[in-house]
Amino acid sequence: DRDEVKIDFNILADSKRREEEAKEAKNNNSSERKAAYRALANLLRGYDEEPLEKQCKSNFNNSSRSALSESDKNTQNQDDDSCGATDRKMERQWLPCQAAYAGSHAGRTVRYGSLTPDTLRAIPSQVLKLFGLDAMDAGMQNENDSNHHTTGIRKLFLHQSQAIESAMNGIHTVVCTGTGSGKSLCFLLPVLAKAFISLRQSQNCLKLGSAAILLFPTKALAQDQYSKLSLLLKSLQENDNSRTAPLRAGVIDGDTPHSQRDEIASECQIILTNPDTLHAAILPNWNKKPSYQSLLSRLKTIVIDEAHVYEGAFGAHVSMVLARLKRVCRVASSPSN
Repeated sequence: DRDEVKIDFNILADSKRREEEAKEAKNNNSSERKAAYRALANLLRGYDEEPLEKQCKSNFNNSSRSALSESDKNTQNQDDDSCGATDRKMERQWLPCQAAYAGSHAGRTVRYGSLTPDTLRAIPSQVLKLFGLDAMDAGMQNENDSNHHTTGIRKLFLHQSQAIESAMNGIHTVVCTGTGSGKSLCFLLPVLAKAFISLRQSQNCLKLGSAAILLFPTKALAQDQYSKLSLLLKSLQENDNSRTAPLRAGVIDGDTPHSQRDEIASECQIILTNPDTLHAAILPNWNKKPSYQSLLSRLKTIVIDEAHVYEGAFGAHVSMVLARLKRVCRVASSPSN
């Protein structure tokens, strides 16, 4: 009475065979595509051990040949037109993934700048001494003087003097110069000068003085700048003979324990952070945490280091975060709060 179940083993075997053929075809297609791209890469680098078309005819079918983009084909055609088939083996000598150009530019004459007397009077002598500047020397206009190497007194480059002059007068400033040209001095000197003056003036009123936020794109860069800034603040405190409370700096980022963030925001005049922490931690909680409200109400200076990093969609997002920061600071510093 049992139902008979008939199994057609021929159908199962045929199905299994088709699956194996499909897997084998997929593997072959992938290996042929990789070989074609490898041949094209060698051709563009100048190796040309075997012409691309010869390799493609042997192991590149019509379906995988369509994987080559039009830009790759145009690059190959341009290479054929510019170098020629007979000169390819004698062309480029550079190694794979190595820079194709190396050169140098002629040296330029160093140009020094000076600060106006009003700006020099606005900068505390302790801050000038901290950076190795002399009030008389920093106010003298002598663009080609190189005697400062022997006197031990630093002279400001032209872009440094212009940036400090602009920042001390409350003007939005962008500094775009080469690596190692002293851009950090352009914002460190005004930030320390303003914080020092504000702390000295507000000490009698039992206030904390103004605050500054230094934005860095990464936590590692913020920690590196914090170590340098800590040494400057320590030297500033040792050279200050007045009874002014010492300036304090702190880092608020993802690695800062939550138990320490309130103290840093409330008692430090200089805060080092990044746009992500500003967007995700400080701005959403400014009206929930009195420490953040106090920080934003005292904020006078914002420094954006490595500004060239903020481009594209990321740069657009950071610009909206900064716009929100300005609105929150305006509300937090209003008399009603």
